[in-house]
Amino acid sequence: MFAVLVPVGPGQQEVDRLRDTLDSLRAFEDSDEVNLLLVDDNDVPRDLASAAGDWASCEVLRTPLWRDGTPDPYSAMVAGTIEGMRAAARREPEFLLKLDTDALIIGPVADKLRAALSEDGVGLVGSYTHTCSGARRDWTEWETKLRRAGRPIVPGLGHTLRFRSLRDAGTVRRLIRSAAGHGYEWGANCLGGAYAAGPQLLNRRDLLHWQPWVGTWVSEDVVVGLLASAGGLSMRGSVDPGDAFAIAWRYLPYPPERLIDQGYSVIHSVRDQAYGDERELRAYFRSRRHAAPSQ
Repeated sequence: MFAVLVPVGPGQQEVDRLRDTLDSLRAFEDSDEVNLLLVDDNDVPRDLASAAGDWASCEVLRTPLWRDGTPDPYSAMVAGTIEGMRAAARREPEFLLKLDTDALIIGPVADKLRAALSEDGVGLVGSYTHTCSGARRDWTEWETKLRRAGRPIVPGLGHTLRFRSLRDAGTVRRLIRSAAGHGYEWGANCLGGAYAAGPQLLNRRDLLHWQPWVGTWVSEDVVVGLLASAGGLSMRGSVDPGDAFAIAWRYLPYPPERLIDQGYSVIHSVRDQAYGDERELRAYFRSRRHAAPSQ
């Protein structure tokens, strides 16, 4: 059994995206082998379990923080993702696949991730140092934010300052020191649209706490990458043709046909772009997966 974690943002469009993304997962993986965890990031609770359809295991979590009123744009996603990872760990899965709702599965993925995460000491697998196009990923923008994250006074929204507890600031500094001791490079991460976490990270409940990161202006994928490094775990790329991940921050890294021809399994993002609007892209991949032989 493996776990799939999907944070679901506010609004009906996110629920519609969830349905299609889970339909893509079901097309290539046995639903009886999936522990599904959904994080409902909406001010009014929604019936996401019904929207998700029939799964052997489906748990819906309420986000620990709301987007409105949080002291930065990232804290709600950090909190929901880490709380979801903790919930997944209680089920003792082989691994966890985290998907945003604008990601899709376009080929079998579980066996690829089992193999990638089987190496001792690997905590995360995804689009790491390079994207599938071969472009080197740049993390330099995060160094200043991470250095500030260890201070008791951090920037707030607008031109304000926000005071944090000395305990939270100290926890962040300790985690950064631990990560640095394991060779951490400032901002290193697996790109957040989709990545996989292995049991060696999921079982580190001493690391998986979101509270110290509230208001630090550090994104969810950067926080998770730092936590893996703080635990002495490594990150790995899985972006070559035939590997798991073909993802980019805003748009698809290649035209849809090429993504399928090169044998990738997880793609991101299918939002409106030069390759088509989201409706068209989802319809294209839906037609291809339902025309594919049963797995």
